[in-house]
Amino acid sequence: MVRRSEAFLWVYFGAASLLSFFVAQELWMFGRRGILLVSLGFLNCFLAGLILGRNARDRRTVVFVILGLVFGQLWAIETAFTFLFWSLKGFAP
Repeated sequence: MVRRSEAFLWVYFGAASLLSFFVAQELWMFGRRGILLVSLGFLNCFLAGLILGRNARDRRTVVFVILGLVFGQLWAIETAFTFLFWSLKGFAP
């Protein structure tokens, strides 16, 4: 049985992941988008740490946390791969 506090952590984690994805995709014209994305990323990682710290680390919990982090931080993964490919043959800005 999932305790109520753990259920709220999962809800907040899912909401932070969805909000981060939404901000990255839809608010591209917003001037402070980077600050908002970084703060949502820290919140997402903090909630993931709380979930993994409070729950037993079974395979299902770890898989869902990793999927939530990848979905929520897709903008950071895309940016990292873009900078990686740019720097391969001297095309970095």
